[in-house]
Amino acid sequence: MGLRGWARWALIVFVCALSACGPRAKDLQAGEKGAVVRVLDGDTLELASGLRVHLVGIEAPRDDDAIAKKAREGLQRLALERPVRLYYGGTSRLPANERNPAEAALAHVYVRTEGGRWIWAQEALLRDGLARVHTRKDNASRADRLLVSETLARREKRGLWAQTRFGVLAADKKIEPGAFTIVEGVVLSVGDNKGRTFLNFGEDYRTDFTVMVVAEDAAAFTGPLALTGLAKRRLRVRGYVSDRGGPLMRVDHPAQIELLQ
Repeated sequence: MGLRGWARWALIVFVCALSACGPRAKDLQAGEKGAVVRVLDGDTLELASGLRVHLVGIEAPRDDDAIAKKAREGLQRLALERPVRLYYGGTSRLPANERNPAEAALAHVYVRTEGGRWIWAQEALLRDGLARVHTRKDNASRADRLLVSETLARREKRGLWAQTRFGVLAADKKIEPGAFTIVEGVVLSVGDNKGRTFLNFGEDYRTDFTVMVVAEDAAAFTGPLALTGLAKRRLRVRGYVSDRGGPLMRVDHPAQIELLQ
């Protein structure tokens, strides 16, 4: 066998080894396998079996505009008509709702490339700035790793991070209720009222941003994120802001809070 023949044989063995090893996901529970036949949006796809899959831990833009289209196209390029494997790290099903009329799997998705490599879809989309980290109380697996990928994209202003409307908002600025939001600021004080803990980013809750943690969720916040020790600390928090007599974000699991200093 000539040199070229040996090189070709070595490449085949290498690719086969990659395929045999499969995704590096020993920290997760293996789930279904299949081929992607449709991409519904930037974080939702469908397998040939009919199973709809929501990429857990991230959220892509949903508005009918250029960046949402770009996110959908990014997932299409990555996964459409390619084999995937699903892995679970918590609650595995998302009930049907207005956005998803059919039940969907909540999964980490690994995509096999033509070269035999397995790519973690969530990580790839975050690094390209096509999604933001959005974990769930019942499924916050790999939150730290997801945040690292998001941070890299944000620093380099990739994808959605080039637009101010998706950026991190300052807690001392006006924050409108509604959409998924990331807010950063220094906690002025920590208060408790009727079993609910409030992280106050300003003096007047009617105008200033506030984070609320209800009693049933408070026990999960321990160590550096113990709620009573967060006064005067700089935090980055993420979730949905509502109008409860002032701009308020309910936080129900520790992965929603990043301790910055």
